Amino acid sequence: MVNPDTVIDIWHSSVTELATLSVVPDGCRDVIVTEEGEGRAVHVSPLYANTIQVEMRPGVVMMGFRFAPGTSINEAGLLSAIRESPNDIADKIAVFTHLCPNVAEILAQTRIHQGKTSSLASTLGVSERTLQRCLSRETGTSPVFWLQLARARQSALSIGEGKPLCDIAFDEGYADQAHLTREIKRWFGVTPTVLKGRHDLLSQLTAPGF
Repeated sequence: MVNPDTVIDIWHSSVTELATLSVVPDGCRDVIVTEEGEGRAVHVSPLYANTIQVEMRPGVVMMGFRFAPGTSINEAGLLSAIRESPNDIADKIAVFTHLCPNVAEILAQTRIHQGKTSSLASTLGVSERTLQRCLSRETGTSPVFWLQLARARQSALSIGEGKPLCDIAFDEGYADQAHLTREIKRWFGVTPTVLKGRHDLLSQLTAPGF
């Protein structure tokens, strides 16, 4: 049975013709099961810092278990258990994953926080060093990563809604419109103008994630 504390979505993907799919950074890691004919492979995705391209072939079926941001994964134990017995993957995920309540709280505040790491630490009532150490240990990344990701994703949603770029830059705390454009290109691989018409990218921003 799926643990709702750690698994926030179960997704499926397949195509009828050769295609390259773009996957935006969502602050989550996934257990991905890939099946092609009689073959089956399972891997755990990393935490992406930019949009990636995935080539899909007809006949390939992918299923993913998306973890809540900050979920701790015993990757070696999980993959070993699945290799020994490929059934009941959801039960195995429940055994080998865990979300620390403190980390969940930190990331929830990070998602809505506008400011520097120092002010985020102050909001949480911890030292900046403690915040850095906690997120590095539990997520493998820094508070800056999470702050920038949250800002970029919110900015992209605003772009999709047609909000003026100058207003987005001001509201999200970018130095100027050029700074916003560089960050959108960095995270999503396209300019704001192109992003506005990329419904495949924008739709992913409303799916469960950070």
